[in-house]
Amino acid sequence: MLKHIFLLVLVFIPAFINPAFAVEVKGLDQASVPVESRSNADKNAALKAALAKVIVKNTGDASVLQNPVIAAQVKNPNGYLVQFGYEDKEGQLYLKGQFDERRIIQLLRQAQVPVWGKQRPLVLVWLSFQDENMQRNLLSDASGEVLRKLFEQDATDQGVPLLFPVMDLDDMMQVSEADVRGNFPEAVSNASGRYQADYFALANIQQQADGMTTYRFDLYPMKEDSGIWRPLTESAMTVVSDAEAANAMVSGLSQYFVSQYAVADSGFNEEVSVVFEGIDTMTKLKALEQYVGQLTVAKTAVIASIQGAKVVYRFTLFGSEQDLERQLNLEPRLEAVTLAVDPFAEIDSNGNNATPMEYRWH
Repeated sequence: MLKHIFLLVLVFIPAFINPAFAVEVKGLDQASVPVESRSNADKNAALKAALAKVIVKNTGDASVLQNPVIAAQVKNPNGYLVQFGYEDKEGQLYLKGQFDERRIIQLLRQAQVPVWGKQRPLVLVWLSFQDENMQRNLLSDASGEVLRKLFEQDATDQGVPLLFPVMDLDDMMQVSEADVRGNFPEAVSNASGRYQADYFALANIQQQADGMTTYRFDLYPMKEDSGIWRPLTESAMTVVSDAEAANAMVSGLSQYFVSQYAVADSGFNEEVSVVFEGIDTMTKLKALEQYVGQLTVAKTAVIASIQGAKVVYRFTLFGSEQDLERQLNLEPRLEAVTLAVDPFAEIDSNGNNATPMEYRWH
């Protein structure tokens, strides 16, 4: 077991990092499924489907449904069910199921699959598409296009926070449809800065003469300090419909973020302490406790000490210290602090000086 103990904090300087605008995703414990009737047969089938959707939301990966441990439990949704009900939307009946979130996470840990936390990056999507008049436009957040609804549904089902530009005069003066379709991130990055997002994406959907749909999708960081824009993840494919294209793009985003932020149990029980400063009221302390309690990388989290406005938490981790740092850097209320290396600090098992992580709470 690797253990870091931080005894001394020296002079610190605020780190110059991009601000995080990640959002806390709601409803990870519930899902809606269309049903034909309120019969027991339809209800039981819908509850299984709803539990499967909840599991996908919490892992970001539909393939985990093939895991034998998870597959066995999906057949018995009542063991996880908190409540269910019916709702009618535009003539379609839906069953909405809510499940025990704590037991869901326990199941995922038992199955040894990565768990994606509630705090997730927000992505601004610039999408070039053909409207009903076959004219090319950029999809706006308030658009009534079917394509916008498809993205909204897929994002909800997979727990991926998405935002589309408002396409007001400011946007139209800075970004053209050709900029997006041509995949010019330099031209789009400045316009993206007004939106509180962690990443932006350039996407294009094109209908083909044979009725198929071609799409391209590239994800970028909000800033590129090197001056060379390279996509963090990219995909391009021909599919049968706009609906399949939208689903593939959202799924691609989900898979990328799962690779960055979801954490499986490494089995090492690594321990690390983190200093949180700026905790100068009971309200902030309670908010910090609530935030720390939902970190999926933390197996345990206990307060080691409180000195003035500084609170030191000791974590036992499912993953690594780097996994914890990535999750902490998503929280908008936290600002990373750069610490001077303490020459007298304990040396870790790799022979490195164990300089602690420290964050300022806002």
